[in-house]
Amino acid sequence: MLFNSYVFIFLFLPISLVIYGALARFDRRWATLSLAAASLFFYGWWNPSYLWLLCLSILFNFGVGRAIAGSAGVQRRRFLVIGIAGDLLVLFYFKYFNFLVGTLAGLVGLPEPSSAIVLPIGISFFTFTQIAFLVDMARGDAPAYDFLRYVVFVTFFPHLLAGPLYHHREIMPQFAAPAPPRARGEDLAVGLTIFVIGLFKKVVLADGIAFYAAPVFDAAAGGGNPTLVEAWGGALAYGFQLYYDFSGYSDMAIGAARWQPARRRAALRQPVPHHAARRALARRRLDLRRMGRASRTLPDDQPRVAGTAPTARLGVRTLRTARPRARRRAHLHRRSGCVGSIPRDLV
Repeated sequence: MLFNSYVFIFLFLPISLVIYGALARFDRRWATLSLAAASLFFYGWWNPSYLWLLCLSILFNFGVGRAIAGSAGVQRRRFLVIGIAGDLLVLFYFKYFNFLVGTLAGLVGLPEPSSAIVLPIGISFFTFTQIAFLVDMARGDAPAYDFLRYVVFVTFFPHLLAGPLYHHREIMPQFAAPAPPRARGEDLAVGLTIFVIGLFKKVVLADGIAFYAAPVFDAAAGGGNPTLVEAWGGALAYGFQLYYDFSGYSDMAIGAARWQPARRRAALRQPVPHHAARRALARRRLDLRRMGRASRTLPDDQPRVAGTAPTARLGVRTLRTARPRARRRAHLHRRSGCVGSIPRDLV
């Protein structure tokens, strides 16, 4: 189910919003339960056969998180390793197993396997989100959330399929309001505005530019030889199409989340004409780097062992976290801009 589909705009989103708002007037937990059910339905709409994978991943990581919270020292670190290893093994199987088997088969001269593994949509997002949560649990930086809020944290539909990654400190407190959250007129108006702007970027700009990019790539794939002007035109059109596709989808997700009790960070903060396309698209990776920096240190209760290995790890960690001040200032300057044409105070 895509954000720009008729099913999402005219059926799923209004129905889920009405049910959530009605239940929120009586009990916050029932409203959170409806949001979790809507998010699972949203994911299962694409392929119900992979809904079990998402549910098993949630149960596995929630159980490991509780085990980490109830342990200490070396045992806590073992649970953390088990959790991260289990998540990465599942991710490796679905994303890289076919590639590995095909490469090895080509090296030894065997035919490639005929059955291809279908990649579950959004698996990278909900896997790395939960890995970061387990790391924070091991560090003692994450409280033991109840299961219902954890399910919503992982499956919240505005971010489940296309991200971006967010930290539990950014989203979980918004689902723990002391009073039942109610949809306000300001949230509805701002959410609708951001959603419509994103829909315009996706349907009009991205899909309209694809009309000029697709024929060039189709001709090259069919053995044709585009001219220099056609090749450059197709490449530039594809770059703009890719940007407005990402930016529009992110804006639609931000608007949909604004109608629910959550405000998301922006993934792309400047339009392509203002900065280079490479820099604008690279900004999409800020969320992963930000979560990596937040989860880079070891838990405080882990024993420190004397020797050269901890010193080497500390040196590598120091080198990885070092950033020139000029780059920090440039990064802060970029973040002070707007989300496309949307002022930051509306996001």
